[in-house]
Amino acid sequence: GGNFCMGIWKQTGRFKYFLNHIQWQGNDPFGNPQGGARLIEQVRLSPDANSYSGTFTFTAYDTSGNPGPSLTGVIAGTRITTSIKFTDLL
Repeated sequence: GGNFCMGIWKQTGRFKYFLNHIQWQGNDPFGNPQGGARLIEQVRLSPDANSYSGTFTFTAYDTSGNPGPSLTGVIAGTRITTSIKFTDLL
């Protein structure tokens, strides 16, 4: 529906990063306008740079730019390489 996300990150300490993603508004699958959203993450990269973990806050906005519901939680990720097996990620 035309949605896309732009993001930026900044190193805030040793292995620590702040990420700010803005999802621009677009249309839902039926063509109705949707508001955008903002995703903020604070993560810590592992010393080997193969994983990260941290927290996030996701805030949705209506088509007038008014903030709606927010969701906070924890995140984690593992780098996928050409040699990684599915079971390595479990």
